[in-house]
Amino acid sequence: MEKIAAEYVHGVNKLLNGSYVGFIDFRVDRDFVIQSRREPEKTFEFHHTQEIGEELESSAAKIKDEDLREKFLRAAAKSLEKKRRIAERLCRLHKPKSKRSPISPTLS
Repeated sequence: MEKIAAEYVHGVNKLLNGSYVGFIDFRVDRDFVIQSRREPEKTFEFHHTQEIGEELESSAAKIKDEDLREKFLRAAAKSLEKKRRIAERLCRLHKPKSKRSPISPTLS
């Protein structure tokens, strides 16, 4: 970044129609860089999903033990939610990254 700082100074001054900026000091936000490299915490919240559908509901209805039936439905919902999360993650990978940069210039 420092190699092209002179070009930035020139460009900013040209936009401002004057010689107002003498140099640009680039500073790396170390905490932001470290945070962006961390793996997200692996948490899972159970939600009864609408996608369980009639087929799974009818299969669950055949289970007489209420506790076992609930475990069956939770496992099905959890599986569907994991698939949805994977699909969302894949969609995010194909979207442009955030505009926020870990390098913040200081104008002087």
